[in-house]
Amino acid sequence: MAKHRCDVAGCTRNRSRWQRVCARCFAVLPRRTSLALISAYRSGDRTAWRALRKESGHQLADNLASETRRLLARAGRSGRTLPPVSSQQAFQNHQRLLGEQD
Repeated sequence: MAKHRCDVAGCTRNRSRWQRVCARCFAVLPRRTSLALISAYRSGDRTAWRALRKESGHQLADNLASETRRLLARAGRSGRTLPPVSSQQAFQNHQRLLGEQD
């Protein structure tokens, strides 16, 4: 089966054959940008399509970077770090969640 890659520059996710943009990029990018990218491809305007690919790639990278910064700030702000869990403790937690007893 052929793999169809997302049209957004820098995105390596697969898309359905009938789509031009993967589900993540369609949700993250502004509607105006993703719909312009799709319509430029359909109309055959390759120069506009390439420019929109590059622009949407920059927007995707900015969005992913800001999401990462937000997550790091939230983790740092709370001051909490999770202690490491040993394999034995993980097994006991799993048994407890399933209601199993020794």
